[in-house]
Amino acid sequence: MRVPSPVQLMLCALVGLSLLQGCVENPVMQPQLGSGDLLEATIEGEAYSFELNPDVTDYETQYVYGTIGGSTNTLSVKSITVTFSYDIDNDPLPVTLDHPKGGITLVLTNESGEDVSYQTVSVGNVNVHLSATDGEIIDGTFNGTLENTRDPNDKVTITNGQFSARLNRI
Repeated sequence: MRVPSPVQLMLCALVGLSLLQGCVENPVMQPQLGSGDLLEATIEGEAYSFELNPDVTDYETQYVYGTIGGSTNTLSVKSITVTFSYDIDNDPLPVTLDHPKGGITLVLTNESGEDVSYQTVSVGNVNVHLSATDGEIIDGTFNGTLENTRDPNDKVTITNGQFSARLNRI
């Protein structure tokens, strides 16, 4: 009976190890997510940070509808709400949504101290980009041109919007 040489044994061991390496299950990569407490946007060229409101930052699993809302203490900008209609549990991300699947509502205070509401009213005027989620936190960006709900000629532009929000699942 012939005894394998040390070189042959080494080659067999290397081949065996490489075959075993191919059998190792690769772990599923979890998305890199933000802190869950970010909501900011540039409105008409001025940057604003909003405090997330947990009472209106939620995801309705039955209706696959999400709302991310926040407010500020500034005099002219009161609140912003970003909405999306998308199954974040089963459909792939990233995805960019336009009206009516994605929307933005903004409340400003005019010179008279009255609240003025601006919102998404037509296709092509807004983008809500959902980039990643773990089911609890969702990250994304948004931008668009919103119209005054009482005067369609009065418009507001939002750029550089981004969020990392902790969702209440309801």
